[in-house]
Amino acid sequence: MATKKAAKRAPVKATAGEQYKKNFLKQVIVRLDFALPIPELDSGVPKEVAKAIKKSFPISEPKKQVLQQVLFSTSAGVHQSKSETHQWIYHSKDRSKLVNITGEFVYIEYKKYSSFATLLQDVKVVNNAIFGSFDTSQVKRLGLRYIDNIEFLKEAKPTDWSKYLHSDLLSGFKLADDKTTIARNFNVLEFNYGDMRMRFQYGMPNPDFPAAIKRKQYVLDYDAYCDQLLGKDEIAPQLTKFHNKIKASFEQVITDGLREVMNNG
Repeated sequence: MATKKAAKRAPVKATAGEQYKKNFLKQVIVRLDFALPIPELDSGVPKEVAKAIKKSFPISEPKKQVLQQVLFSTSAGVHQSKSETHQWIYHSKDRSKLVNITGEFVYIEYKKYSSFATLLQDVKVVNNAIFGSFDTSQVKRLGLRYIDNIEFLKEAKPTDWSKYLHSDLLSGFKLADDKTTIARNFNVLEFNYGDMRMRFQYGMPNPDFPAAIKRKQYVLDYDAYCDQLLGKDEIAPQLTKFHNKIKASFEQVITDGLREVMNNG
């Protein structure tokens, strides 16, 4: 009696509400630039703002930065000036994420990324604290960036990514008469979607450049942003739009081979 062969089960793709067990994210960054500077933040963060932020970012580490400017004038010659700016930085307990507050922008960075829901919650906490304390109702620029650093250092053939990445990302490698001589293969695509723009940088920047590539490392760097006025309540929906576009593009350029690696953890 003939037996049926078991059907090969394809790796399950992560949906918008799911997470892979493993990811290759090196950094996730959110940045908000205020429409009008908040000069009060140059001298300090109000107690009520610091108290709210420290619930998620309890370690305070302020930094002072000295900016030097050289001006040239035909009448007065060379004139130098110095100015100080302050950055109010707060870390999580394990220092896996931070928020950097200045009078001109807020910057949130993750070295360990758990979920987009957590990111939105952190942004909400920071926004409510700052916008609730200052007469600042809008941002002029908003950005969300995901940087994946995909590594398979134990594999041979460092420039062979056919198992993990879409062939369209790998066309540049075909131009080499000898792949072992490639020292760098890095590319940039810019997209304009009207209400948002996205910069997609991808390839092998090679940390050992100008030596030939020896390490199997590939970068997928998505930076979605908009240069338009947004109110506090418009920030989360816009970030969600950025996230969905980045996620869709990421799924488009990876293969089931990489999904299997990430699903298996």
